[in-house]
Amino acid sequence: MELIEELARAHRDDKDSGESLVEDLRLRLHRFSERERRTLEAELTTIACNGLGDLAGVALEVLVREGTKNVDLLYEMFSQARTDEWRDQLALALMRLGPGHLAGPLAEHIARVLNDAHASGATELGYLHRIDPKAFYDLAVPYLTQTLRNGDSRQVAGLLPVYVGQLSDDDGAPLMELLDQICRRDTRAASTFAKGIVDFLSKPWASAHVDSHTISALRSRLNTWRCASR
Repeated sequence: MELIEELARAHRDDKDSGESLVEDLRLRLHRFSERERRTLEAELTTIACNGLGDLAGVALEVLVREGTKNVDLLYEMFSQARTDEWRDQLALALMRLGPGHLAGPLAEHIARVLNDAHASGATELGYLHRIDPKAFYDLAVPYLTQTLRNGDSRQVAGLLPVYVGQLSDDDGAPLMELLDQICRRDTRAASTFAKGIVDFLSKPWASAHVDSHTISALRSRLNTWRCASR
């Protein structure tokens, strides 16, 4: 625990939301002996379990990036979370880890958050496709359609880095499926969504979320895509 606290003090003025501290801890995990690694992982898990303070979020992020096997423990933390914010962070962590056996409870959580109009729910929803594609489409299609109908295209644009990144498998086939399903509900909303994707893919930072091959493949698909009340 002393090492974690020492590193936290060393990085407290970084002003990068803990990113440097996360990567420093990961570097130590990779350099340590097996025994030291297990000790540090246990300490990080303890901090994450407490769920208090900035270090809890850092510890959780390290565990997720390292692909922790303690998925059931994280779910227990999720079930007992003291605040909505921490529960949301844990839900996102679990979806990034991809435990299929927890898809149902996580989908129910996202549905509740969306129903309560919490902004975090829309972002969490983007990761649901990793563990339950059907639940993702069942929630995402009506949510995005209504959001676009309401004229909130800027809100949707803010979600595109997550949605494009998470739906980019098979040259973006899941993303195109989302677009088609929105089209069946509302052609105008689908066309607005398609334009937003094209605009996002034209930005230089798009490559931070999806590889260049998929960007090219998606551009090609979108160039020939038309929404006509399919």
